[in-house]
Amino acid sequence: MFYLIFAETALETIPSEIWDHPIVKLLAKKKSKKPSKILLDSSYLYSAMKNLEDFNKRGRPDIIHFCLLYALGSELNLDNMLRIYVHTLNDQVITVNPNVRLPRNYPRFVGLMEQLFEKKLISNSKGEPLLSMKNMNLYELVKEITPDTVIILQEGKPLLSKELIIENLRSDKRIAFIVGAFPHGSYRQDTFKISHAAYSVSKYSLDTWNAIGKLISICEDALADIKNMGSAQT
Repeated sequence: MFYLIFAETALETIPSEIWDHPIVKLLAKKKSKKPSKILLDSSYLYSAMKNLEDFNKRGRPDIIHFCLLYALGSELNLDNMLRIYVHTLNDQVITVNPNVRLPRNYPRFVGLMEQLFEKKLISNSKGEPLLSMKNMNLYELVKEITPDTVIILQEGKPLLSKELIIENLRSDKRIAFIVGAFPHGSYRQDTFKISHAAYSVSKYSLDTWNAIGKLISICEDALADIKNMGSAQT
């Protein structure tokens, strides 16, 4: 089993520090919503965000939108070998049902996330949770899911190999991958402390969704090789 943890994700509602900014007020009027119920998006609110702490890491819901669409549509997820969690900069964790069908349309995704922040739970017609949110930091999340190995993706580190994944899987180890879902900057120091090892997936600096594609491909190839090894032995 693989656990994919998006860490310090740039996903949050507009913080109280900028509720009175003219651009925020204009957006709230346009959407007929209170600022506290609107997602922080730098595409619309960049000038209002510039005085926020760590503003360069914030206000990019599109990043997690792309990443979730890719991960949920992957063979790894369709084969029920992937569990996905979204940890936000404000220490909230979203548990993602592997069967959830997220909107492809970005504005609809934004509306869904705003609903999730308000209600903390999105369920289907049968009452099954599709997305749930609770206050939890990254350490608490990792402690709850108890993976055997925690690998953080970081630029400039040794390349993650298929062989390393195979070695862990053949020992029945459950692997958690921590991937930063923010536009700029680095992980917090506490995030590094949670991992057992750090690897990269490319010699290039990749957008998060491209890095996710590489990571999932490596895991899928490792699973295919293990399956082929088993077939050859029978």
